[in-house]
Amino acid sequence: MAAQRETWYSALELPYGASWDDVRSAFRRLARRYHPDVAGSEWASHFQTITDAYASLRAELFGSPSAKAERSASVARESRIDEILAGAEREMEDIMREADRIRREKEKSLLLRLHSRRLDVRLLAMDALFRLRSTTYAKR
Repeated sequence: MAAQRETWYSALELPYGASWDDVRSAFRRLARRYHPDVAGSEWASHFQTITDAYASLRAELFGSPSAKAERSASVARESRIDEILAGAEREMEDIMREADRIRREKEKSLLLRLHSRRLDVRLLAMDALFRLRSTTYAKR
């Protein structure tokens, strides 16, 4: 692999291990010089060698375009999962708020029944209130 990299750098007329900026500027300079429309069709194979070397170095330094697309897709999937989880969390909070509202209404109704004149109604209300509060405190 190292020998192949050296070939890529030499095709771009650069020393082995040159910076990305040097690679890019050498490719542009050589592409302008050896492009078949400028230098003639006899330089097409040399231009192709330069283009291949540049593409290979770019893929090795930054990853191939397909790898970038996969990373972008992965980031998009993770973002979508985060959105779904946030939505589920909001829905759960809404459900919990609604459950608390219903519990408070039920508790209010039971407290009103404690003031009833009928003993059986008061005893049933006390029992229900006790069960409601004991389950509420046990959940916390």
